Amino acid sequence: MPTSIQSNLRVRRSFTKIQKVIEIPNLINIQKQSYEKFLQADIAPDKREDLGLQGVFKSVFPIRFKRVIYFATYRKGSRLIFLH
Repeated sequence: MPTSIQSNLRVRRSFTKIQKVIEIPNLINIQKQSYEKFLQADIAPDKREDLGLQGVFKSVFPIRFKRVIYFATYRKGSRLIFLH
């Protein structure tokens, strides 16, 4: 037997035979948290863990080609900082 669900002024009918098992998580919020963890922008550069963007930079630097380029730090909204 169909059940009626009212959401945003629209009536939707559910023909499922299984009742709702779990709540659907807020996927936008999960994505935002994942991005913040990836950037670690609010954490001081010397206290960042080697994961996300920090981990990527640590894994590819230093770059040796005629000169040696070392990765120093990054800040949100600015350029990367390198040491020669």
